[in-house]
Amino acid sequence: DTHTLYPNGSIDQRLNPQGHGNNPTPHGHGHALGTGSGVKGQGPSLDVQGNTVPSNSAAAHWPID
Repeated sequence: DTHTLYPNGSIDQRLNPQGHGNNPTPHGHGHALGTGSGVKGQGPSLDVQGNTVPSNSAAAHWPID
């Protein structure tokens, strides 16, 4: 997995090239600014337009070409 971070260390974007447990298709994720470093400090999930969405929704799983 590849992560880009906000200056405070919270996750901005994630690339899951192998997918993950509940979605094995390669995809990305975006997050609003969180309150601390790493996954536990990441902000709410975002769709590709930057709207807040539930983390388990299809909109939170960004397609990659």
